[in-house]
Amino acid sequence: MISGLITSFILNYAVSMAMPKLPEHPWGVYMTSYTLSSEYRRNEILTQLKNEGGGMIVFDIQESNGRLAYQSEIPLSKELDMSGKTLGSKENVRELIKYFHQNNIYVAARFVVFKQGNLAQKKP
Repeated sequence: MISGLITSFILNYAVSMAMPKLPEHPWGVYMTSYTLSSEYRRNEILTQLKNEGGGMIVFDIQESNGRLAYQSEIPLSKELDMSGKTLGSKENVRELIKYFHQNNIYVAARFVVFKQGNLAQKKP
């Protein structure tokens, strides 16, 4: 499931988008998917980040329990009820990434790799 999720995310989001150049000394902030889903908090953090010279945001695309932060169309994700709603549809995630790129912010999506309790229980 992990390699399918990562491959799907990269092929569906990152490859088709023009990314800003990674800053020479990148620093930024980490946001949970819940923080990212709040327009007010997202804009507040973006403003602070830009004012301080930051250029990168890392956010959860998958929660620590294995649940995705968006509504996935990946068959295994649907079968195991691991598709989330925090960030909405994959098109919404694409728009969030585009928003940060338009603000010259490099985006990294955080996937949980080794902590897959739900997957292990449902597909031992």
